[in-house]
Amino acid sequence: MEELNFYFCDGISNISIVGIAQGCKKSLQSLEIATCAHVTNVALKAMGTNCNMLKKFTLDSEYIEMDGISQLAIRGGCKKFKKITLNDSWYVGDRNLVAIDGDYSQLEALEINHYHKIGIRGLQIVGHLK
Repeated sequence: MEELNFYFCDGISNISIVGIAQGCKKSLQSLEIATCAHVTNVALKAMGTNCNMLKKFTLDSEYIEMDGISQLAIRGGCKKFKKITLNDSWYVGDRNLVAIDGDYSQLEALEINHYHKIGIRGLQIVGHLK
């Protein structure tokens, strides 16, 4: 499986995403998670650890905290990102953009919408992305 999208899936949980991360780690290239109330930082850590082929990631969640985005970005995998879209979180801030500033030479697009804790430091980081 190369592409997987979850929108408003109340039945999807961390256990589901961890299983997908472990089972599809060699093939999953695109993952979109939107408004899935039971998906938390645990799921993103599993994605960051296992899914090194991931090129596109979209997250629209009020439930993910800063640590989850950072762990997805820096856990060792996920270095092939071409597009990252982050929507609607009160918890994500400049520190997460610092994590994205790692070795992402293939990143072509970074879209950030409705993030209330991103300030000057975060914008400086985005300005330095290659």
